[in-house]
Amino acid sequence: MKEAGIGAVVAPSFGRLFTRNCINVGLPVVVSPGIGEQVEQGDEIEIDLARSYIRNLRSGYEARLPPMAPESLKLIEDGGIANYTRRVLEERRKASGAKGE
Repeated sequence: MKEAGIGAVVAPSFGRLFTRNCINVGLPVVVSPGIGEQVEQGDEIEIDLARSYIRNLRSGYEARLPPMAPESLKLIEDGGIANYTRRVLEERRKASGAKGE
């Protein structure tokens, strides 16, 4: 989905496995009860995961979202678990190299 240009997936609910798989590849999943009644095909949606809100730019509809775990936000920011792991390992290498100098 991410390679197809999808920026996020929004639905009233998701299964745990689907949610975890999306986060692992850096694709935000947003739970928004009743979203189906608030969005039409072609609408542009703005999502702010850090501030926990969603907004339909056509209709002006806004809703609060359940807060996302900081660890999940970091995985998404890094573009998935592979990029997150690379970044963490690089930070550790740099930190251990700085101590040895």
